[in-house]
Amino acid sequence: MILKDKVVIITGAGPGMGQAMCRGAAAEGAKVVVSARSVDAIQALAADIQAAGGDAIAVPCDVAKTDQCHALAQEAIAKWGRIDGLVHSAYYHPDWGSLIDHSIDQVVQALDVIAVGGLRMAQAVVPQMKAQGSGSI
Repeated sequence: MILKDKVVIITGAGPGMGQAMCRGAAAEGAKVVVSARSVDAIQALAADIQAAGGDAIAVPCDVAKTDQCHALAQEAIAKWGRIDGLVHSAYYHPDWGSLIDHSIDQVVQALDVIAVGGLRMAQAVVPQMKAQGSGSI
């Protein structure tokens, strides 16, 4: 178990790849902080991980909001006292079509979630990783 007793935060854990990463991390022994905006989905996933013998908590977070990113990191620290890894999997895609014809607001929202959301999450977890002397993003 390569992640035994490691605390890993995974954003964008509602559907698809984020959910699969949560299950995979738990199967490798990680304590998983399951996070996304969809509360019902992350609570169900955390319950599934626990039912399979893993350790997980569900923490809702919109990575477009700095305060929620910091609250997510603090919940991990409050529960397990550390953060060993961050996987930023939160995603938003504008309507399909030519980028030149897109609403700038949709493109900005995509960048805010995918790129800036990753930076927000890094800023939220790096202080703890520095304090404990280790961690991976």
